[in-house]
Amino acid sequence: MGTEWHCTRIGTRVVDPGRTPTLFIAADGKASGFAGVNRWFGPCAVDGATVKFGLLGMTRMAGPPERMDLEQAYANALAAVTRWSVTDGRLQLSDGTSVILEFLPAQ
Repeated sequence: MGTEWHCTRIGTRVVDPGRTPTLFIAADGKASGFAGVNRWFGPCAVDGATVKFGLLGMTRMAGPPERMDLEQAYANALAAVTRWSVTDGRLQLSDGTSVILEFLPAQ
């Protein structure tokens, strides 16, 4: 908590640097970030190695189809997350079976 993370991978898809999706979880359990085109926000519960994102809100700007596709994939992955870990400085979020999101800390 308290670190902004930049997404490097969604499932097996490598995210191009630049306007990558981000994640920030505040100490009060509020999560927020950038999804690819829009900003997102919502509740997040962390208990040990488990994590669950609640219903997420998002701004509603349109963007190029490839960015909107990235944004949808990111939002779907966040909804499926149940566990977290940090390995070699990378935040890994999983669905309990496999890593579905991977992040590096913001510089």
